[in-house]
Amino acid sequence: MGNAMNACRSCWSINLGLLILLSSAGAHAALDCGQLPAPDPGKNFFSNFLNNCYAIPLALGDGVVVAGDTNALYDVLYYRVDPRYEVVFVGAFPNARSMSVAVYDDHEATLHWLTDYQIVPMSPSFVNPYQPGVAFVPDQRYAVVVGLGGVQPLPDAVTPGCRLDMFNVHVNSLDASMRHTGLSWDGDPGIPAWFPPHETGANTAGAILFRRYLYQSAASPLAKPIALLRDLTTGCAVPATEATQVLQQVTADRRIYTTWVHRDQEDAHWYYVNQVLPRMCYGVDPDSYLLWLRGAEYLPGTNPDAVYLAGQFKLPVAPPPDWFMRIRLRLPRMPQIPCLGCTLDGTEELRYWSVSFQNKNFTIASFSDRDVVVDAEGFATIIIGLGTPAPSHLTPENGYTYFDLTQYTDWNKVTALNIRSILRSPGFRCSSGELSPRTGEYNSLGGFMGEYSPAVDFLTSTQIPPVAEPYRRPDSCEQTPPEAPVPCTAFYGGGTP
Repeated sequence: MGNAMNACRSCWSINLGLLILLSSAGAHAALDCGQLPAPDPGKNFFSNFLNNCYAIPLALGDGVVVAGDTNALYDVLYYRVDPRYEVVFVGAFPNARSMSVAVYDDHEATLHWLTDYQIVPMSPSFVNPYQPGVAFVPDQRYAVVVGLGGVQPLPDAVTPGCRLDMFNVHVNSLDASMRHTGLSWDGDPGIPAWFPPHETGANTAGAILFRRYLYQSAASPLAKPIALLRDLTTGCAVPATEATQVLQQVTADRRIYTTWVHRDQEDAHWYYVNQVLPRMCYGVDPDSYLLWLRGAEYLPGTNPDAVYLAGQFKLPVAPPPDWFMRIRLRLPRMPQIPCLGCTLDGTEELRYWSVSFQNKNFTIASFSDRDVVVDAEGFATIIIGLGTPAPSHLTPENGYTYFDLTQYTDWNKVTALNIRSILRSPGFRCSSGELSPRTGEYNSLGGFMGEYSPAVDFLTSTQIPPVAEPYRRPDSCEQTPPEAPVPCTAFYGGGTP
């Protein structure tokens, strides 16, 4: 996700838009960070500290090395818990399909999070574009606070010029002081002897991660949020150099962060959900080469708004000539944002959907719902190129989405397909969220997702119909199969290459 920027006497450069005051128009020149004045008592917290000497940049990741989505941006800051401080983030709602902020603990497990529509704008003059019927407007600001176990100072104890109470800030609060609950292996007779006891209680460190999916443009210099470390004894911000280098309270350098987290706990979590807990299946789908499983309950840094449906996958060393992979399913109804003048209408079944081709902890390629051609009912036929030129009839007009996997480095090293579904509507009954963790989707009635379950097979160019045909399945959503799940003994179903 990148390394921390080295602060110096003149500080690192920040877009001048970052210096725009919230209380007045205009911008200051870059300050000399070695000669910082006392806070101006006639100004507020942001007017005094939203500048190049106090603002701490977040590291930026593109979803590749974190096994994420290459259509997403990941902005991260790492923290250590100390009740003397809190971290204040300032941002502008991005022109994106969705955004969120999540806090993780020293096990890299999810603590708390805020989804875009839950974030209250910084003042009544700003709007949240993730509310139904609200169109995107540039530079609509918000603030989010991550508490580290401290108590807010009394108003009289706040240094003049450091007040925050005139803004909507602490209404968007996340607590990082205590570790996650649940996800424990204590008492399970199946754990190996080397397992440490599961830690509970006070947290010591973690990560704060902002996500942006289908981000369209830099409509504001704060679309990528920045952080301010606030000293709760005075209410004022700590200079960035002091926060990152002297106190080492926060950092954007993952190499430093890896010395803060409890790696033995993370390793035990990972081993427990992937090696001790069984994969459960109801049966093998005869129409799909992949056996689709919902992801494990624990995943380091997982998106708490997402449900993951994964299938293990392996290509032959030399794929046969004239060979294509086909994915057929029905997609839920999703919004068009980000786009000019369009809005959420509140009736969407899902906010976002994507497929990532992965190799262990790396993402090789991704495509999203925006790349997929669907018919009037939402049916899609996606053809994956594996080295053979696409036949001429694989066009959107004929109902096809063509994705040439060979255009990506290491395309032939794919080991899994990961389907990501974000923010399903409570009324949408065919989501992968209906599955239990590490449980197969298919059952004797047709599957928990019905027509929304992806069927994967392989075929030659001459076997691809001239026009895509909807792949219809029984409407088996929400139906309870007569059989009970059993531990999986296979990773692949039908549709064998």
